[in-house]
Amino acid sequence: MHCIRPTTHTWIDRVTVLWMRRTVVVSFFALMLPAPSQGAAQALQSFKDLALRVNLDDQLWVEDQSGVRTTGRLTRLTADEITLHTDAGEKHFTRETLRRVAVRHQPLRRAVLIGAGAGAATGAAVACTGPRREECADAPILAGAFGEGLGLAAGALMHRTTIVYPEAERRTLVSPVIARADAGVLVGLHW
Repeated sequence: MHCIRPTTHTWIDRVTVLWMRRTVVVSFFALMLPAPSQGAAQALQSFKDLALRVNLDDQLWVEDQSGVRTTGRLTRLTADEITLHTDAGEKHFTRETLRRVAVRHQPLRRAVLIGAGAGAATGAAVACTGPRREECADAPILAGAFGEGLGLAAGALMHRTTIVYPEAERRTLVSPVIARADAGVLVGLHW
């Protein structure tokens, strides 16, 4: 029985693969860190503080005192008035006529980063662990670019609407949870 000793070449391959895997894992977790939301630290006290939560050209929906909702892009914001560009033209709202304002965010940047990280990790795992390792350097780049495109498409389909004026009220949700072997209570706090 012959025992084959590992050569220097195989050790270099193993070290390179381990280094690449570690780099991919660290990069993936670094990209997964949540980005801070805009204006999350400031408490909205009045209509004048609305500029802390919205930017020009943001997609907003506005509800007036009669309950009519209007959706459009923010074109002008002053201390007394908000102006939206809608399909029907420009709409002006004063602070006395407003009941609620909500902003719609699309997580494009975060979705692209997650897609790139997942694509690069998948490409590295598939190409660098197979028998043909000469594609090990190119596969994470190509798969990362493909993942970016998928992330951009997914981010364009998702959105989150947040009420920014008046500030959303805090509430507590309590609901029973019943399973075959267990029973319990689910408590949720929203603020």
